[in-house]
Amino acid sequence: MLNILYIETGTQGGGSFESLYLLLKHIDRSKYNPIVLFLNHTKYVDLVKNLNIQVHTFKDPVYTINSNRILLRVMRLFRSLFNLYQTHISIIGAYVLHYSLIKYVSELAMKERIKIIHCNNHINRNFFCNFIARKLNLILISHTRTFSVEGFNRYKAGYSNKVVAKYIAVSARVKELWVKHGLDDKKVKVIHNGIESVKVNKINIRDKLKICDNNKKVLAVVGSYNHTRGYELMLEALSLLVRKGSGYCLVIIGPDTKEALTSLVKELRLESYVYFTGQVERAVDYIANIDLLIIPYSVEPFGRTLLESWMVKTPVILSDINYIRDVVVAGKNCILFNYGNAADLAAKVENLLKDKEMIRSMVEHGFAYVNERYGVKQYVQKVETIYKEILA
Repeated sequence: MLNILYIETGTQGGGSFESLYLLLKHIDRSKYNPIVLFLNHTKYVDLVKNLNIQVHTFKDPVYTINSNRILLRVMRLFRSLFNLYQTHISIIGAYVLHYSLIKYVSELAMKERIKIIHCNNHINRNFFCNFIARKLNLILISHTRTFSVEGFNRYKAGYSNKVVAKYIAVSARVKELWVKHGLDDKKVKVIHNGIESVKVNKINIRDKLKICDNNKKVLAVVGSYNHTRGYELMLEALSLLVRKGSGYCLVIIGPDTKEALTSLVKELRLESYVYFTGQVERAVDYIANIDLLIIPYSVEPFGRTLLESWMVKTPVILSDINYIRDVVVAGKNCILFNYGNAADLAAKVENLLKDKEMIRSMVEHGFAYVNERYGVKQYVQKVETIYKEILA
């Protein structure tokens, strides 16, 4: 039996948590004994415990959001300062900032006789794992799910390449970016996210959000706010649609969105057409009960939202950005629009929602496609293959 320590440093229980949960749920427990460390308490702590898996939590001064707020701000300020130095100082800074976490994980790894540490987030965020693996001579795997490379430099890349046995990238584009920033190309393996069959809860979105006009088509975007999400572009497209008629509304699902976008909504006079949900427990329930999902991101590694839309048979329109054609079949299981072009997005929305036959065909293709290529069994088997190859 091989003991593997999985470390999740995320905060809100998003896609990385769900991918980890699915891996733990379906991994071969006759061969692998998973132990999990969370730095934030989300619903996944209890979900993983319910799998009869040993779970540990730890309050890190940088990554734990409910720790001492003053200390958190100070530590994050120091992190920013250390990241300014594109030298070995950034490595020393990572050790200093996470010293208590390094000590805790090292003791846990020795106590539980850990053989592999599997970092569920990218190596820059989880750089502290390098020190633990190097000190204890453990196998280190880093799961890279993001385009966020801020603070990562050639010194960190060089140090990581000496310690990390394998990097897992969720798409070819993610691999390309991180290799460009110094990761060893030969050590990076692309494994796309997987998904299992989804049990959907019926939600009457119109009643829940008090959408009075039952004739309006409900569009939605999903995800916490940041500048890469393209939500401003989506609002511009909605404004163009509304000018032609009032038959549309937009539901924005995710934290930090209302604060960031309210002023633009008012500027575009869309107060009667935009609804914010904030953080929700299961975004997939909303995705299953809308007319059209839109993913207008400028960059996206290969998130779970697209897979979920296919699984619940909701039509989807996406930005035609450089990675996306590697994982979709345009015109078959989705519609692509020219990123940055609000008029093109508005036109694609209008034309698709008028074509019921196109929608029917597209969701059926999407459902078959996601089950054939991105099923959870294929995903878990590919990760287990990584473990076998490293041990061999």
